Amino acid sequence: LEIVKTADGTTQKASTSFQVKNNNTYIISFDVKITGTMPTTNISLFAIRGFKDKNTSNSAANATKNVYVGKNDVSNLKLDYWHRVSIKFDTNADYLRIIPYNSDTTNTLNTQYRRIQVEEGNIATDWTESSSDVDKAVLLVD
Repeated sequence: LEIVKTADGTTQKASTSFQVKNNNTYIISFDVKITGTMPTTNISLFAIRGFKDKNTSNSAANATKNVYVGKNDVSNLKLDYWHRVSIKFDTNADYLRIIPYNSDTTNTLNTQYRRIQVEEGNIATDWTESSSDVDKAVLLVD
């Protein structure tokens, strides 16, 4: 997934809501690569939002909790290099949305994402393909 800046302002690509266990801990991990010009401020690169209802519209104001991953949260952030990032999220809701997010307002920064993974617990594991994706691939081959 790539977020290419085309206008001033925040750009995001929110997932659909998916059910989680309330009052539980999850680890959300992903790879991110930035291209363009390194921002001088701590822009947001990713967001996680909790919602009480599956159909609540995606906005920070509607969320029970918002967690943002900023440029300063990624150690040794460099341009044109994939960085693996993990963030802990303690739920206070029944649904989550994960949101690749680019809050750069200069139109000079593009963000790329891959290998987004949500895991129950507080330890990030190596990325693995979802078993449902593997099952679909097998069905397509048969």
